[in-house]
Amino acid sequence: AHPRLHPRRCMNACCIRPSESLHFYHIDDTTRGGGKDWSSLEGCVLCKACYSRFRDRGTLERSFSNNRSSKEPQSTCTNPLCLRPQESVCFVRVDGSEGEAGKECG
Repeated sequence: AHPRLHPRRCMNACCIRPSESLHFYHIDDTTRGGGKDWSSLEGCVLCKACYSRFRDRGTLERSFSNNRSSKEPQSTCTNPLCLRPQESVCFVRVDGSEGEAGKECG
Protein backbone atom coordinates (compact mmCIF):
# COMPACT_ATOMS: atom_id res chain seq x y z
CA ALA A 1 0.00 0.00 0.00
CA HIS A 2 1.22 3.44 -0.81
CA PRO A 3 0.49 6.54 1.26
CA ARG A 4 -2.40 8.46 -0.22
CA LEU A 5 -3.42 12.05 0.34
CA HIS A 6 -7.18 11.40 0.45
CA PRO A 7 -9.19 10.44 2.37
CA ARG A 8 -7.32 11.60 5.44
CA ARG A 9 -9.14 9.60 8.10
CA CYS A 10 -8.30 6.18 9.53
CA MET A 11 -11.17 3.73 9.27
CA ASN A 12 -10.00 1.59 12.21
CA ALA A 13 -12.87 1.97 14.67
CA CYS A 14 -10.42 1.78 17.60
CA CYS A 15 -7.95 4.37 16.31
CA ILE A 16 -7.38 7.04 18.96
CA ARG A 17 -6.24 9.69 16.44
CA PRO A 18 -8.07 8.83 13.20
CA SER A 19 -7.32 12.13 11.44
CA GLU A 20 -3.93 13.00 12.94
CA SER A 21 -1.43 11.12 10.78
CA LEU A 22 1.16 12.29 8.30
CA HIS A 23 0.44 9.26 6.09
CA PHE A 24 -2.72 7.34 5.26
CA TYR A 25 -2.69 4.00 3.46
CA HIS A 26 -5.44 2.70 1.20
CA ILE A 27 -5.53 -1.07 1.59
CA ASP A 28 -6.16 -2.93 -1.66
CA ASP A 29 -5.53 -6.33 -3.22
CA THR A 30 -1.87 -5.46 -3.80
CA THR A 31 -1.10 -4.66 -0.14
CA ARG A 32 1.57 -7.09 1.08
CA GLY A 33 3.27 -5.34 4.02
CA GLY A 34 4.83 -7.62 6.60
CA GLY A 35 3.69 -10.73 4.77
CA LYS A 36 0.29 -10.44 6.48
CA ASP A 37 -3.12 -11.29 5.02
CA TRP A 38 -4.67 -7.86 4.39
CA SER A 39 -7.82 -9.17 2.67
CA SER A 40 -10.06 -8.43 5.68
CA LEU A 41 -9.04 -4.76 5.46
CA GLU A 42 -9.31 -4.39 1.69
CA GLY A 43 -10.93 -1.06 0.82
CA CYS A 44 -10.06 0.50 4.17
CA VAL A 45 -7.86 3.51 4.82
CA LEU A 46 -5.47 3.26 7.77
CA CYS A 47 -3.30 5.88 9.43
CA LYS A 48 0.41 5.17 9.67
CA ALA A 49 0.16 3.89 13.27
CA CYS A 50 -2.63 1.41 12.50
CA TYR A 51 -1.00 0.33 9.23
CA SER A 52 2.30 -0.29 11.05
CA ARG A 53 0.57 -2.17 13.88
CA PHE A 54 -1.14 -4.55 11.43
CA ARG A 55 2.01 -4.91 9.30
CA ASP A 56 4.12 -5.77 12.34
CA ARG A 57 1.69 -7.79 14.48
CA GLY A 58 -1.15 -8.85 12.17
CA THR A 59 -3.75 -7.13 14.32
CA LEU A 60 -5.25 -3.67 14.74
CA GLU A 61 -5.63 -4.30 18.46
CA ARG A 62 -3.55 -2.04 20.66
CA SER A 63 -1.72 -3.90 23.41
CA PHE A 64 -2.58 -2.96 26.96
CA SER A 65 -1.86 -5.01 30.02
CA ASN A 66 -5.03 -6.09 31.79
CA ASN A 67 -7.21 -3.94 29.58
CA ARG A 68 -10.03 -6.42 29.18
CA SER A 69 -11.94 -8.16 31.89
CA SER A 70 -12.61 -11.86 31.38
CA LYS A 71 -16.20 -11.10 32.41
CA GLU A 72 -16.60 -8.55 29.63
CA PRO A 73 -19.52 -9.53 27.39
CA GLN A 74 -18.75 -10.62 23.84
CA SER A 75 -19.83 -8.25 21.09
CA THR A 76 -20.99 -9.26 17.66
CA CYS A 77 -21.19 -7.35 14.42
CA THR A 78 -24.79 -7.09 13.25
CA ASN A 79 -23.95 -6.28 9.64
CA PRO A 80 -25.45 -9.21 7.67
CA LEU A 81 -22.56 -8.99 5.16
CA CYS A 82 -19.85 -9.30 7.84
CA LEU A 83 -17.73 -12.40 7.25
CA ARG A 84 -16.21 -12.46 10.77
CA PRO A 85 -18.89 -11.06 13.13
CA GLN A 86 -17.09 -11.95 16.36
CA GLU A 87 -13.46 -11.32 15.41
CA SER A 88 -13.17 -7.55 15.86
CA VAL A 89 -11.36 -5.96 18.78
CA CYS A 90 -13.75 -2.99 18.71
CA PHE A 91 -17.41 -2.74 17.85
CA VAL A 92 -18.85 0.64 16.96
CA ARG A 93 -22.56 1.39 16.85
CA VAL A 94 -23.24 3.24 13.60
CA ASP A 95 -26.59 4.84 12.97
CA GLY A 96 -27.66 6.46 9.72
CA SER A 97 -28.01 9.92 11.27
CA GLU A 98 -24.24 10.41 11.51
CA GLY A 99 -23.78 10.33 7.76
CA GLU A 100 -21.21 7.56 7.93
CA ALA A 101 -20.59 6.14 4.48
CA GLY A 102 -18.72 3.06 3.46
CA LYS A 103 -17.74 0.28 5.78
CA GLU A 104 -16.32 0.18 9.26
CA CYS A 105 -12.98 -1.52 9.33
CA GLY A 106 -11.33 -3.18 12.29
